[in-house]
Amino acid sequence: MTEQNFGSLLATDQVKFDLLQQRASDQRQRHKHLAKSLATVRNAVEPFLVSPRETFQRLPKRYLLHGIIALVVPVAFGLSQLPARPVAEPLLPQATTQTADAPLEIGPINLTESSGSGKAGVFPAEASDALSIPLPAESRSETLAPLSINATIVPNAVARVRNGPGLVYDDVTQLKDSKISRLQGGSAIQVVGRYGDWLQVREAEGKPLYWISNELVDLPLNAINAIAEVAKEDIPPPPPPKIGTANIEKLNLRDGPGTNYVKLTALKPGQQLDLLEQYHDWFHVAFGNVNDGWVKAEFLTIGPNVVHRIPVTEKVPDPNPPLVGVANSGLTNVRWGPSKAYEKIAAIQGGEEVDLLARYEDWYKVRLANGEKGWLFSDLLNIEPMVRRRVPLTNNIPALPPPPAPVIIQQPVRYVANQVQKTAKGTITYRAASSPVVQYQQAATRRPAVQYQAPAVRQQAAVRYQAPAVRYQAPAVRYQAPAVRQQAAVRYQAPATSYRSGGVAGTASRYVGSSYVYGGSGPGGFDCSGLTSYIYRQQGIALPHNAAAQYYSSGARVNRGNLAPGDLIFFAGTAGSGISHVGVYAGGGKMIHAATPGRGVEVTNLNSSYWQNHYYGATRPGR
Repeated sequence: MTEQNFGSLLATDQVKFDLLQQRASDQRQRHKHLAKSLATVRNAVEPFLVSPRETFQRLPKRYLLHGIIALVVPVAFGLSQLPARPVAEPLLPQATTQTADAPLEIGPINLTESSGSGKAGVFPAEASDALSIPLPAESRSETLAPLSINATIVPNAVARVRNGPGLVYDDVTQLKDSKISRLQGGSAIQVVGRYGDWLQVREAEGKPLYWISNELVDLPLNAINAIAEVAKEDIPPPPPPKIGTANIEKLNLRDGPGTNYVKLTALKPGQQLDLLEQYHDWFHVAFGNVNDGWVKAEFLTIGPNVVHRIPVTEKVPDPNPPLVGVANSGLTNVRWGPSKAYEKIAAIQGGEEVDLLARYEDWYKVRLANGEKGWLFSDLLNIEPMVRRRVPLTNNIPALPPPPAPVIIQQPVRYVANQVQKTAKGTITYRAASSPVVQYQQAATRRPAVQYQAPAVRQQAAVRYQAPAVRYQAPAVRYQAPAVRQQAAVRYQAPATSYRSGGVAGTASRYVGSSYVYGGSGPGGFDCSGLTSYIYRQQGIALPHNAAAQYYSSGARVNRGNLAPGDLIFFAGTAGSGISHVGVYAGGGKMIHAATPGRGVEVTNLNSSYWQNHYYGATRPGR
């Protein structure tokens, strides 16, 4: 009986020890949870404590509300994890028989033994102790994430998407193997950051981030102030320039990607070329002011991290275009041969298409719609550069018609009767005299002869004479007054237009009247692309000194009907192949451009037939 009582006492002490061990473990777990909650609060509050003034000035008011929520939730949860007030220990069941003087021997405790063995006197853990710490409804990273603002692309615009804030960064839509397309007008986007005049955007949450010029984005009123500024150290470095160098002697520049295209010129080794686009193993390149063409890739030295960034094109020129031209506006004379000395044989209206058969100097042999053949002066035809280079030359021209026989004009003989005059000294008799017959040759003309009837000579001394009918044609005189350019005391009034990029058209108007200097890009003189690059350099936008390169890299394409003052306008076929001229749109159908050495920088009407026929496209730099 004594042994049974002693065994019951040992079992009771073991249960008490297990309870103490479980309670100590639970207390340690509560302290860990509390420390974790306090660390979360400290991490959220620390940036505000270091520089509270700058932090609050930079963040919008709604961020303050988010921050308060982020602080209150962890604090409230931490307080809820504090230990409750101690509860009195429950009384353990006593054995029915105890021996007060019996010794209590406590041996080693087996901590690995499960407390849930089902033995009598073992209490299960509290239900609240088994719950894990709930996470906040919104994590700290989500709470402090940049605010996104819903916006749209400006209507009627096509926005280029770049991988950095500036024109030096790549147009992502043109990169090789890119599956990203340009954003059309009206497309919905989310704006999450800004840097200067560029916005960091995405198409939807979870989509990649890209950059677009802020002038291509319609934002809600005053929303720009709520967009977080991207730190300079977070801006990616600009990529290397898209340049290749000719590495052989006399590298052929052609007007298309293939040896079946016409050779334009030969390049010297070391010539640097701007890489515009690629087609298989050929590159479309530009150099100088107005030169562009195609070269084979193997003859170029290109640095690393460049080739994959060159846009790939599937649209290449037709190596065998139809040899046709279109007559300019007005009535155009077709002649028998390549000179105004030939007779006119027909006339065609502006816009009528003719087949081009051959070329002799500045004249084209053409076939009209009715099958008749003749010659037209080159200035009277609109011909694409690709076509112009493929019209065959000829020396087989018709001979000029022989001049008509000279017209002999005879001056009639005038007879005067004998006259007798009496004087004081006697009578004087004057004999009749006659003038000799005068002959001379009239210059041959093509105009109808004018008939002239000489008046009858008075009959004297019974002599009757009828002057013969005379054909006489006065020579035609053509006089062209020299064009006088008036420079002194001439004032130019710039068009009253505004431009969102900071007055590009107004800046261009200040240089009207400046000299044209080939290769010039400063106030001392400009060529066409030198003028546009200089003007935009004043606006903080760097453009290449090449018309074709400006078209392919200067900014978003603009439809002709949506031109705004300051847009760049490009023309093809005005000098050489491809894009060969550029100007600044001034509004009201006017363009400011460096025209020719004789005319300098001037204002030109774009509605003239010449500029309409050579119009190629327009861009809006910086977009």
